[in-house]
Amino acid sequence: MIFLLYLCPFHQRNKQMLAFDNINLQIKDSIVTVSINRPSKMNALNYKTIEEIGTVMQQVYDNREIKGVIFTGEGERAFIAGADIAEIAALTEVSSRKFSERGQEIFAMIEDCPKPVIAAINGYALGGSSNIGDACAMFEAIHGSAPTIAGKGIANPSGLLHGAIMMLVHIGQAEVAAKIHNAWLCTIEAGIHTGDIYKEKVSKKKVGTEEFADAIIERLGGTPHLFKTVSYSAAPRPIYSREEAKQTKAKKELVGVDVFLDWDNGTANDLGKSIEQIRTDDLKLSMISNRGARVYPDGLPETFCTDHWRCRYVSEGGKAITHNSIIELLTKIKQAGFDFIQTENLCTFNGKPGYSMGQGE
Repeated sequence: MIFLLYLCPFHQRNKQMLAFDNINLQIKDSIVTVSINRPSKMNALNYKTIEEIGTVMQQVYDNREIKGVIFTGEGERAFIAGADIAEIAALTEVSSRKFSERGQEIFAMIEDCPKPVIAAINGYALGGSSNIGDACAMFEAIHGSAPTIAGKGIANPSGLLHGAIMMLVHIGQAEVAAKIHNAWLCTIEAGIHTGDIYKEKVSKKKVGTEEFADAIIERLGGTPHLFKTVSYSAAPRPIYSREEAKQTKAKKELVGVDVFLDWDNGTANDLGKSIEQIRTDDLKLSMISNRGARVYPDGLPETFCTDHWRCRYVSEGGKAITHNSIIELLTKIKQAGFDFIQTENLCTFNGKPGYSMGQGE
């Protein structure tokens, strides 16, 4: 179904009629809601959907009246189930690369958007997450859009439970973690489901939060028959004292610099041809990127660019340089009339880059 909408209703003289096959749009109080509309495919992203999202994001960037964006998915089964694997399987090497690069560009537009972007998750969310470090660790549930069901006793506690299971493994309680995980599998297997995953003719009983938790407790010590039994006996114990975690100091060497420019006087090729003429005995231009995508050399002409450019200068063969080389380079860039607004030194540690490699490097 094609969904038609004036995306720019705020200035009547600039109205644009946009037609989409795979997304639905709503605008209310200057907020754009983008709903991925492929429920039969679990809202998986194919190339056309990505392009449509890119079109909307371009409007979000260009229209000052739009204050924010909300992404969600149509249907009750999923938010967005990742990339469309069926479409990817049919791609050639060239078209696969195009799909990947275009997706990166669009996601960079979302990530770098100067306006708030919110993901309203509406679908299965049964996992947990963790951030584990040498000195501390954090475990949390991955949950959906809970405000509408808060306090009603109908939320699925599986995400919180799996976060706790991960914590138990981390602190060396692998046997207890497996016992709880297997009890959860037994409960799911028995068809005792909360409303978000309950399905007629598949589920046996629809329960609330406390009933679901009680059903898991009743099955502690049991093992599933249909699902594979879980065991964490082989899981490493990643807790180390701060003393044990100490490492020998790595050899740090300065090998380049990222120079960020505020520039809007032409295309990426125009900038590249000008800025690559500026160099020192130690540093020369390696690449230019914009919003995370490589745009020079060999950039794609259709890449959407802002006025914030990263120019990466590196030394020949990765040899060590001094800060004086960077100062000399910045002086030449200033004298050429470019406005540099930020710099980031590029260093190696024991010969390995301590910075993110650019696309194509």
